Amino acid sequence: MTRQLSNARRDEVARDAARLLRDGRAQDIHSAVRAALRGNPGADEVTAGMVREHARGLALEELGASGYRQHVAEVLERAEETMTLLATQLGNSTSGWVGETPVALIGRAARGLVDADPVCRIRVVSDAPVGDIAAILVAAGVEEPSFSTMETRFGRLDRLTFDDAGVETKILRLPPAMRIPLHADLQSDRPTASVPAIDLVGVRRLLSALRGDVASGSA
Repeated sequence: MTRQLSNARRDEVARDAARLLRDGRAQDIHSAVRAALRGNPGADEVTAGMVREHARGLALEELGASGYRQHVAEVLERAEETMTLLATQLGNSTSGWVGETPVALIGRAARGLVDADPVCRIRVVSDAPVGDIAAILVAAGVEEPSFSTMETRFGRLDRLTFDDAGVETKILRLPPAMRIPLHADLQSDRPTASVPAIDLVGVRRLLSALRGDVASGSA
């Protein structure tokens, strides 16, 4: 592929795209990059990572270190509440699990990275019908989720997507019979490939650390 953009131009486009996302003038990174290019070619040369790096810098500049950690905590609090709901309300399903249902936050959010396009990706091990899971969410005050399926190396999996106070949340149901590890990379050809993942206890620890940093920073 012949490069259309210089390194300096790629960085400039990524910075402009991050500003568009911050100001609510673009819905996602891809559309923000295209808007920043103003119809010119080269969108595939500006990576999501570049845009997110600038988004983080803009947020730190605007909020300060303490305010930024508070922002991250607020996003993760949404995930923690949803995970707690799933863990407790699905705990008595026919999956055979004793106690709370296994649930995990995966991907970038599991590392506390929520810049540019915050998405909380949650996996839950349950044989409860996906409609029942949606009903639990709606009963708790969540907007009606949309239903979809995801093709993976393990097979087709059911997924729910909803907006949680401005944070896109995706819940992927892992049937117990399929024995899919919560941290498994669902697309990689390598059987042992994994993605960042933390369970409910880990999310709570991360939140505690973020809140502690905020408290000490404001003392």
